[in-house]
Amino acid sequence: MVQLVLALAGAQSLAAWRVFGANSRISMSSNQRPFSRSPESFECRQADEAQPNLGRLGSKRLSVTFLLLLGAAVGVCLMTAYARPPSQPDHGPQAQQRSGKRPLPELPPVPTDAPMAIRWEKGPWWGGKRPERPSVSITNPGSQTIILGAAAAAMPEFLIVQDLDLAAPMTDPLTLVLVKAGTDHPLHVLDSCTVRTNTTLRVDNAALHVDGTFRVGGKLDLGRGRVAANSELLVGESAGAPALVNVSGGTLTVTNSRHNARLIIGLGGRGDFCLNGGTVEADSLQITNNANNRLIFKSGTVKVQSLVVANHAPITIGDGIHPARLHLVGGTNFISSLLTISSNATLTGSGTIYGPVANYGTVVAGQPGERLTFASMPPGYSSAVTNWGRMYMTNGGVLSFQGTACNNVVQPITEMTKTSAGFTFKLVSVGGFTHTLEYKNAPSDATWIPLASTNGSGEIVSLTDPAPTDNPRYYHIRLGP
Repeated sequence: MVQLVLALAGAQSLAAWRVFGANSRISMSSNQRPFSRSPESFECRQADEAQPNLGRLGSKRLSVTFLLLLGAAVGVCLMTAYARPPSQPDHGPQAQQRSGKRPLPELPPVPTDAPMAIRWEKGPWWGGKRPERPSVSITNPGSQTIILGAAAAAMPEFLIVQDLDLAAPMTDPLTLVLVKAGTDHPLHVLDSCTVRTNTTLRVDNAALHVDGTFRVGGKLDLGRGRVAANSELLVGESAGAPALVNVSGGTLTVTNSRHNARLIIGLGGRGDFCLNGGTVEADSLQITNNANNRLIFKSGTVKVQSLVVANHAPITIGDGIHPARLHLVGGTNFISSLLTISSNATLTGSGTIYGPVANYGTVVAGQPGERLTFASMPPGYSSAVTNWGRMYMTNGGVLSFQGTACNNVVQPITEMTKTSAGFTFKLVSVGGFTHTLEYKNAPSDATWIPLASTNGSGEIVSLTDPAPTDNPRYYHIRLGP
């Protein structure tokens, strides 16, 4: 009975123990009543008043002390047992180790502006897991984020489809976002891929390969990763709202082993192609129809074998602030209006360019065997090169001007020296231009008399008057193609 009372009132027992001092004893009342929970049954007496019962009271005090401590421990155990949720029983460490499960593959980070994500292999377009290569058509309205995650990468049957078609009503735009951790496992479309009006295909840290025709009537947005088309990429489906390809990073390639893949802007409708970082490589890049179809080249790199600008609108390389580079790979290039190389932009490589060019940046043939030729071919593609920037040749590269060429940059004379060999001028040259030293004996003379000439490379060149006289002479340096 005493143990039960102490177990149920362990806290009270500990408080009661503090009542008795070192010189106090516990005894029953004078009428020797049985032990009771009533506080009146306890009395404190001095040691000299209970001296005859010292031995018995000492053993009784030890028994009560033991019971008090035991009751406190039992009370703590009971409270701990009642505090544990019944749905989480403690099975011990061995049972916890046996119940461990492998975690599911982690999903890669999703862009903050993307809608709720679902796994590619779990999408309703599959209709359950199928071994064949389906033609995937996503037409339901609203935005979706499709994740090419670790699960899909481990199951190649979910990464090869026959066709991919995005379509949505005009009132409900559709966005398909391809996201995965890395670009080692691309989504491979064996035939056609179509992004229709009012739909967006966004590739962010993923990869998409299209073997057949890739048509963009809505928007293709490449942020990171890569997009590859082995046949042709057509930008522009209708004459209404323009289609848009926006490359702000990663790599977009339109090429094959036969080097006849085409990237066409404006075929069949209106289209814009905006490059603001990243790299675009194509066997042929064509801008067709009218001036509404544009290549907006702000920064990044374009590498093409053939560039055809047939929309009779100007094309500008670079925004004048960020680095931009147009690299030609040995083909024939037609410019119907004006090709402008802005400051901080560069035209490199080799090939033949028909049409007018204005350079405010850099034009360079800088590798062995590279030759940039600016030629004229009627009708409508006359060659006229005007330079306000830098043009140079190095490492065996050649700049050749077959049409007209005009330099508007003052070429500073860095040194003038008179020796027994003559009067020598040193100046910074213009690559591909002929530099001719001419003189007059008097400013009123009608003609300049040539003395010496050299072909400029963009570096410092020397020109010498081999037989100067003691009489005054007036010199100038004429540049021409």
